[in-house]
Amino acid sequence: MVVPPPDPDPVALFDGRMSRMNVITGSTVKVGDPAWQGGSNAFQDPWIWGVDESDISSGVYFMTDSGSVVADPTYGKVLRCNIGPGDTNPYFNQPTKPNGELTIERPITMGQEDWYSEAIKIVSPYTLLSGGFNVIAQYGYPSLASPPLSISFDGNGFGIDRHVGVLQAAGDLTGATIEKPRFYTLASIYDKWVELVIGVKWAMDNTGFVQVYGRVKANGDTVFVSKFQHLNTVTFQQIQGQSIKTSVNDKIGLYFGTSSSPPTNTVLHRGFQRFNNQASAIASMG
Repeated sequence: MVVPPPDPDPVALFDGRMSRMNVITGSTVKVGDPAWQGGSNAFQDPWIWGVDESDISSGVYFMTDSGSVVADPTYGKVLRCNIGPGDTNPYFNQPTKPNGELTIERPITMGQEDWYSEAIKIVSPYTLLSGGFNVIAQYGYPSLASPPLSISFDGNGFGIDRHVGVLQAAGDLTGATIEKPRFYTLASIYDKWVELVIGVKWAMDNTGFVQVYGRVKANGDTVFVSKFQHLNTVTFQQIQGQSIKTSVNDKIGLYFGTSSSPPTNTVLHRGFQRFNNQASAIASMG
C-alpha cells in the first residue's frame, strides 16, 4: 500500500495510548446504590481520558477492577478489560450487557476527517454469545442510537459496525443504514495484536467515507493492507427534524451481551490515537 509521507512532526489530535497511563481505578457506586451521590469516584493518573477533572465520571466507565493498566512486552503498558457479570458503568446497569470503557468527549464538525490508530488483542478463550454483539471501540458517537462507527466482532468474524443516517427518534434505528463488514476470522487473530488504522470523513450526506487498514504481525503482515472502504456515504447520525450534534464520544473497552446470562471475557487495548490524515496515523504505528 502506498500512502503519502506523514507530516514532518505528526501531532495526534488525541493520544490515549496506555503507555502514558499509570493507574485506572473504576467507580465503586452506581445509580440506585445507597451511596450514589450523583457522580462516581473513578480516577486515573495522569488525566488523559475524559472532559475535565470537574467531571471525572465522563472519562472512566469501569466498575471496581474490571479495567486496569498492565505491562505488555509489545507496547509497554496496555488496557486490560476483564468484563463479566456485574461489570457496568455507574449510568448503565443492564445485567445481560456487561461493559467497561474509557471515553472522551470532543467536538465534531461535518466534513472533518478523523484517522484512528489502535491495536487490539482478543484474549482466548473468549465466549461468544449466540446472536450477541461484542464492541471494543466506538468512534464519533453522538449518543443517539448504536454508534455510527465501531470496532466489533461476532460469530461472523472481526470488523466494524456502522449505524448511520436520519433516525426517527433516539434509540430508534428505523431508517438507518446498517453495515457490518467482517475482514478477519476470529480463529486467525485470537491472542494476537491486530493493528488498525481507520479513517472516516464525517458527513450527513454522500460526501463521507470510511476506510480501514489492518496489520497482524503475528500472521506475517509487514505493511498495512486495505481491509474495507465505503466511499460516497453518510457516516453520521441525526434525528429527524433536529440539528446535527456538535459533540461526540470516542470510547474503547469491552461491551457485549444478549438477553442471556453473560460470561466473563477479556480484551487488551494499546489505546488509540486520532489524527487528521492517513499518513500520520499509519506512521504512528511504526
